[in-house]
Amino acid sequence: MNKPKILLVDDEESIRLSVKYALEDWFDITTVTTTKEMFELLRNHTYDLILLDVMITEEGAESGIDALKVINKEYPKMTVVMITGSVSWMQKKEELEKYGAMAFLSKPFERNDTKNLIEKCLRKN
Repeated sequence: MNKPKILLVDDEESIRLSVKYALEDWFDITTVTTTKEMFELLRNHTYDLILLDVMITEEGAESGIDALKVINKEYPKMTVVMITGSVSWMQKKEELEKYGAMAFLSKPFERNDTKNLIEKCLRKN
C-alpha cells in the first residue's frame, strides 16, 4: 500500500529532519525550505497534505500565511496543516482556518500526536 504523500515546508533544517525521521514509517515525506520550492513541486506533483510553517521567512517570497491563501485559491482541495513555534499564532486559529488551514501543530512536535493529527486530517479530506 502506498504511503500518503506529505510536503513539509519549513526553513529550519532541524525541523525538516526531525519530522521526516519521526514520520517516515507512515508517510512519504518531501521537504523543502521555501514556499517558492513548494509551489514548483505542487505544479508537477500530487500531495495528500502540506505541513506549512506559519513563520517561514524568505526574502521576496510569500510568508506561510500568504502561501496558505494562494494554496486555498489555486488548490482548494489541498489539506494544509500549519506549524508554528509561536504561541501567538496558535491563538489566531480562526484567522488561519478562514484561509484554509485544517489543523495546527505546535513546535516542538510529539511523534504520535503528529502522526495522529495527520491521519485525522487525511480522513476528513
